[in-house]
Amino acid sequence: MTPLLPTKVMPAELARAVSDLPYWFVIGGQAVRCFAPYRPSRDVDFGVANKVHFESLLNHLQAQGQVTILEKTSDTVHLQFNGIKVSIF
Repeated sequence: MTPLLPTKVMPAELARAVSDLPYWFVIGGQAVRCFAPYRPSRDVDFGVANKVHFESLLNHLQAQGQVTILEKTSDTVHLQFNGIKVSIF
């Protein structure tokens, strides 16, 4: 099986919002779905390399849609983006 791009396995609305950004990667269930058939999941876990990318991704999502922050620490945020559960680590 040919691996799928992360934007092909995550919810389409979220994929459109992040597809042009170069500094994120998926982890968790969405990452597994890139390499193997796996049940669809509506939550997406993003990894980033540093604090600048962390804040940039969060700010970008806030500019692209409705964001409700559920919990935030210095290196983790759990939120909803247009009703989709998202975590950034």
